[in-house]
Amino acid sequence: MRRLTKILTLLIISTLLNSCEGFKVLTIDNTSDHAARVTVRPGLNYSDKSQIHNFPNNPSSDSSVVILQPDSSMTVLSIFTGTMFNVKIKDRELRTDYLKIETPIDTVLADSRAEIIKLIYAKRKGRIKGEGRNLATIKIE
Repeated sequence: MRRLTKILTLLIISTLLNSCEGFKVLTIDNTSDHAARVTVRPGLNYSDKSQIHNFPNNPSSDSSVVILQPDSSMTVLSIFTGTMFNVKIKDRELRTDYLKIETPIDTVLADSRAEIIKLIYAKRKGRIKGEGRNLATIKIE
């Protein structure tokens, strides 16, 4: 009887842990004192209507160019997943193939999804760094 109770308890706990719906978010945060220019291809639906220069003015273009002001951020990816704990963003989950971040001091170019993932998780020296797992951030310092 105890063995059956342990098996059922283990089964219920594993079911609960696997049924928790998690989410993955990738943001770009500008914490520097200067504006940063972010180019994403294919284009994302990002527009800040309070800033006229961020409003999409060429919808036929295949890329989005956003001027990211100091102390602001933009979301590149936001999806729900099947598991919640300690899950990295995978390259097949990204909707963009190209990311370019330009600052007056540093410029980073990622030409593929694999390079974007590498930018997030690899240790990089410089003013543009990635950090996090399922709540990943590319931080501009």
